[in-house]
Amino acid sequence: MQTQPVLSLPLEVDALQFPLQWGPGYSAMGNHYSFLAHTAAGRIENLKDRVGYHNLPIVPLWNTFSADSGVFIKDSASAIVTVMRAETLPNHIYNVSSGFTTNPREQLEALYKAAPESRERIGIAPEDLREPQFDLGFNASRLKADFGWTSSYTMESAFEAYIEWLQNHPY
Repeated sequence: MQTQPVLSLPLEVDALQFPLQWGPGYSAMGNHYSFLAHTAAGRIENLKDRVGYHNLPIVPLWNTFSADSGVFIKDSASAIVTVMRAETLPNHIYNVSSGFTTNPREQLEALYKAAPESRERIGIAPEDLREPQFDLGFNASRLKADFGWTSSYTMESAFEAYIEWLQNHPY
């Protein structure tokens, strides 16, 4: 029996990992950030009656994914450009995160600060959402340490940018 030679190749992976992404350009929604922004911009109605990912109603969906801090799509693009311009990558894997709070109540409060007129349209009270904050450790600390990259947006300014974009761009 003849044996095949064993190849000894180093496994080097250079990867960017993204959590739940949201922002301008997303037309198929399944996450709470997009639902909120589209409702605040007047694009959808009856938010409490909507379902998202795995057909979960919006409040249970939001509470289920509360540990996912999400990343605003413009921060995703900025991180990609930063890594592509790097001469070397000191690490093989980089997480991209906007660094937003993972507390659903604070997320909703940020939206209401960005678009106070949407409170009635959205119809969800902050106390209907989970308050505990979970840290899954998914952060952009390596991007910051290696390249000085940080998010350009707060949650409130991300909602403002997304809502403005939705209001200025028809489907």
